[in-house]
Amino acid sequence: MQKVILGMQYEPYHSLFAKHFHDFFEVCDTRINSLKELQQPIMEFEPDIIVFAEKFLDFNGIEDISQEAINFLKSLPEKIRVCYICTREIDDPFFDDLKELGVRDIFYSEEIDIIRIVQQLKRRANSENVVFYGTPTIN
Repeated sequence: MQKVILGMQYEPYHSLFAKHFHDFFEVCDTRINSLKELQQPIMEFEPDIIVFAEKFLDFNGIEDISQEAINFLKSLPEKIRVCYICTREIDDPFFDDLKELGVRDIFYSEEIDIIRIVQQLKRRANSENVVFYGTPTIN
């Protein structure tokens, strides 16, 4: 079973996501609230997947969230699959940066479909299995 770190504030988000993920993934028990707290569990658990929920993480007053997120993602081992959840406009140039970093599972809308995210992450990551902006139908 693949190990997943849910990069989001522990309450209430982590528990909401974890209950949908636990049947398909080993969800690492983390108690993080901010981006800075995410590095330690990554080193400790060595996850296969990180669900990085920008809108559910405290960036501690950091003004340029995009650049901070890019710096963080660049620091990750290449073998880690990243699912990026955010609320941004579809034409945000930040998405180009994510694609350049190899992030293929991007969900950008206000509404979060946890089941769709789980279904996407159960599938093997490759160039034919890309959900960008969270729009395609998942079979």
